[in-house]
Amino acid sequence: MTKDREKIRIFRQEYLDFIEGFRTDPPSTETLDENDRKSAERWIASLDAARGVDPFASRPSTAELLARAEERRQVDVAGEFARTLEASLQRTVDPNAMVSDDVASMGATERHADGSLHKSLLIQSERFGVRRLNLPTSCGHFIGVFW
Repeated sequence: MTKDREKIRIFRQEYLDFIEGFRTDPPSTETLDENDRKSAERWIASLDAARGVDPFASRPSTAELLARAEERRQVDVAGEFARTLEASLQRTVDPNAMVSDDVASMGATERHADGSLHKSLLIQSERFGVRRLNLPTSCGHFIGVFW
């Protein structure tokens, strides 16, 4: 290791000792050249930014991961329902009918007080104009109910 690299290594070790409470004062950067001083300052800034971060606290629990997976599955079911409804409308009512997410109404998918997910769809056809359909995302039983 060169003498310059040795200085930065010693500085970093002394700074870690300071963080861990083995030193009362932080080490001086006076012994470092300009480039090493800038590097040390960036290193210190990154350490300061990371202090207090608990990597285990930021991970979601298994229960939360399972709930997210269930939500994604439910949203996928609602998307499939929208595609099926659109195809059915185009076949039977209006070849230009469209079904799309109603993103203007508090998000296309929202959680209600009972914990269930609900999705809003906009249905546009010549015959019926524009209608808004609110449905729970476990919506397979809604096919045929709206029309």
